[in-house]
Amino acid sequence: LHLKLINSEGYTVSQNTNDILSISKMLLSQGNILAVKATGGFVLICDAAQEDSIRLLRERKKAVFSHFI
Repeated sequence: LHLKLINSEGYTVSQNTNDILSISKMLLSQGNILAVKATGGFVLICDAAQEDSIRLLRERKKAVFSHFI
């Protein structure tokens, strides 16, 4: 498994698994939305306990009233 954390400008932030997990945890706790590249495309994730993050994700996905799968 190869992990790489890339910022929104496309620059590599870290390739260290522990750093990636720590930074991702911090970003999610701050209300950010993360994209995780998987074999089938990208998976968007946010902290489900933060209503503002969920609202922003729903707006960006144009899924205001639907459930996420």
